[in-house]
Amino acid sequence: MSINRPSLNTLIERKKSDIESSMPGVDMSMPGSVLGVLAAVLSGSDHSLYGYQDYIADQINPATATAENMENYARWLCGGMQRNPAAPATGVVVFSGADNAVIPLGTIVQSSSGIDYITTTGVVIINGAGLVPVTSAVTGQLSNLVGGAQLFLVSPIAGVNGVAVVAADGVTGGAYIESDEQLLSRMSDYVARKPNGGSVNDYKAWAKQVPGITRAWVMPHWLGVGRVGVYVVRDNDVPIIPSAGEIAAVQAHIDQVKPVKATVTVYAPAAVTQTMTIAISPDTPAVRDAVKAEIEAMFLQRAVVEDGNGSGVILLSHIRAAVSAAAGENDNNVISPAGNIIPNPGEIVRLGAITWQAI
Repeated sequence: MSINRPSLNTLIERKKSDIESSMPGVDMSMPGSVLGVLAAVLSGSDHSLYGYQDYIADQINPATATAENMENYARWLCGGMQRNPAAPATGVVVFSGADNAVIPLGTIVQSSSGIDYITTTGVVIINGAGLVPVTSAVTGQLSNLVGGAQLFLVSPIAGVNGVAVVAADGVTGGAYIESDEQLLSRMSDYVARKPNGGSVNDYKAWAKQVPGITRAWVMPHWLGVGRVGVYVVRDNDVPIIPSAGEIAAVQAHIDQVKPVKATVTVYAPAAVTQTMTIAISPDTPAVRDAVKAEIEAMFLQRAVVEDGNGSGVILLSHIRAAVSAAAGENDNNVISPAGNIIPNPGEIVRLGAITWQAI
């Protein structure tokens, strides 16, 4: 049962009543009396103690504890678990220019959004081009760049063009620091499913220890007996499908912690984009936005990687329920898809464009 913290005024009235009952004849209703001031002072102290008691009660439960104490619980109760740190984006940038021109270590290029990227090695241009690894100067998903994005030299370099291009694999891996909600979710998974020397849940936990990885699916005997497949996504990125570099980071981490004899391969799921045609009433921008938000939320909850046994199937009934749950929606008809969405093994369903019709 939770503590009912009385208000300051309630405590003052209690103190006055206690004094009157202990000292017959005293009238606590007189303004400015010494005993009235004393009652107010003592009540203020009691109110602070009630507040501290509330704080202590919150700290007993990791779900309501402060960030610092939540991290303490993670270390003490979950085998040394730590909050995933923020991570910069890394990748390769293609410079062009005259042969033998040098791009020094520490060269800064900048994106159109103003984020700096720093070269991590020096490179000499050969045959008109130089491939240079870079790291973003800031952390977070906003530092990720798609292949083909342009970067601009902050300071000119003799013989080097001022505009560079991100290589096809992109600059990826940027992630914000793990939120309290995400850390608490990992803690809950750990407590509910204790490590077991390489169980399915162990592989999920190991994958989500890599910054930016939010969900993981484990496929035992995926490519034969004794071989494990691990599929991962990054729900805070656009798109959520990890790049080759991000997959390599998960693979490297799992290789460090997995049982020695286990053969494990980490994969990015293949995204299957599902377009839809939906008739709604009323057909307004607000209702369209609400319907789309409900379908995206349903996909986040139910769209998982197909394991060959129907795990990734999206039921038509769930799509209809999501549309019906939208705020402002009065009536609807899901015209397409006409049935359940059935992906192939290794695929995950993503929402594509919606064609709208009025009823």
